[in-house]
Amino acid sequence: MGKEAVGVGVGVGVGIGGTFQIANQPPKRRLVVAVDGLEKEGKTNFALTAPGPMTYQNFDIGAEGVIEKFQTSKIIYRADYGIVITKDDNQATIMEKIGPAWETFVKDYKIALNQAKGVTKGPVVRSLVWDTGSEGWEVLRLARFGKLTQVMPHNYTALNSEYRNLLREVFDTPANMIILHKLKKEWLNDPLTGKGNKTGNYERAGYADTGFLVQVNVLCWRDKGVKPNPLDPSAGFHVTVQNCRQNPGIVGLDLEGGMATFPWLAVNVYPETSLEDWQ
Repeated sequence: MGKEAVGVGVGVGVGIGGTFQIANQPPKRRLVVAVDGLEKEGKTNFALTAPGPMTYQNFDIGAEGVIEKFQTSKIIYRADYGIVITKDDNQATIMEKIGPAWETFVKDYKIALNQAKGVTKGPVVRSLVWDTGSEGWEVLRLARFGKLTQVMPHNYTALNSEYRNLLREVFDTPANMIILHKLKKEWLNDPLTGKGNKTGNYERAGYADTGFLVQVNVLCWRDKGVKPNPLDPSAGFHVTVQNCRQNPGIVGLDLEGGMATFPWLAVNVYPETSLEDWQ
């Protein structure tokens, strides 16, 4: 009989050369989350329940009236990118207008990443928010093409890489990241007629591969017919987990009302943590 193989314990072994290393690093206790939802269905509120200090990069107007509820309980560094395009703007003019706004957005994002890594002086940022990723993707397209339609598929190769690499940078930090997305009506082309028809469903507006890059995808929604309740503003709001890389067992988890928050999502992804860890 030949010699029996001798196994090694977890985290024990010898090097094999090259750039390989034993995979024994503890998981980072942070979440990179893509949040989908229709207007006024709790996306911004959910994002602002993430731990502070946080950076809030805003292309939208949805933060108004919501962010004020949180700015006294945590430090929020807000940056707004006002962009106005008129019907008289041609392709070149649009690129001239939008290009600087996108570059400012990227510069601010890099500052937030450095603060999250603690490589620069100042408070350590614990969470980053993009509001919205849908509009951020549009701004990048306008900055590079000056238009959103009639762009040849091969022209998207560099654009996709630019956006994808930007998202990936947060994984080099211990920070949480929440990317909000609008929903748009889903269309399906009829193979016989070639015409598009609405399916009655909705899909994410924005970069198509975002869902593959993030760790968790959630949907914010609200019960129909629920009237606003000043005594319980969270009544009727939901956060439903669509998929989760770290803990696939929570797919379909529905957090309702006062539990429709980032800390409650986090303790379900990481059951060994507590709500206090995510405050």
